[in-house]
Amino acid sequence: MTLRTRISLALTLWFVAEAIALALIVQVIGVGGAVLLGIATSLLGGSLLKKAGRSALSALRQTAGPGGTGVFRGNLALDGTLGAIGALFLLLPGFLTDAIGLVLATPLFRAPITRWIQGGGFRTVRGEPRAQHGPTSIDLEPGDWQPVDDAIRRPLPKV
Repeated sequence: MTLRTRISLALTLWFVAEAIALALIVQVIGVGGAVLLGIATSLLGGSLLKKAGRSALSALRQTAGPGGTGVFRGNLALDGTLGAIGALFLLLPGFLTDAIGLVLATPLFRAPITRWIQGGGFRTVRGEPRAQHGPTSIDLEPGDWQPVDDAIRRPLPKV
């Protein structure tokens, strides 16, 4: 099966699932309620997207610092990106996309998703991290490394 066929099949299945979700929502709350719910989630998505953009800019400014030399943390960028994607999903028509958008827009759910995407995996029930693979320390000979001043990222003079 070609990539184009897979994408077409996935979009068709998504459209059918959205139609079924719409029919179920209309059956439960009626046509007027479904229309109002769709409008409300779109307004919420627009508001969240505006807020996500402002928070991303604020985080970039805070991270960069006065000289613009700060280090941008990947999890902060990923969290903001997931929030923006959630807001976009809320803007799109459809109740399944709204459900995904609400999950991604909620910080409670974004944190574990961010950890999972970054390779940290989901945490166990007690909150303990899963076992990590690889060494926890690396032994180097004295000539294999040199101290670095983290504030300015230049090698320190050898003593």
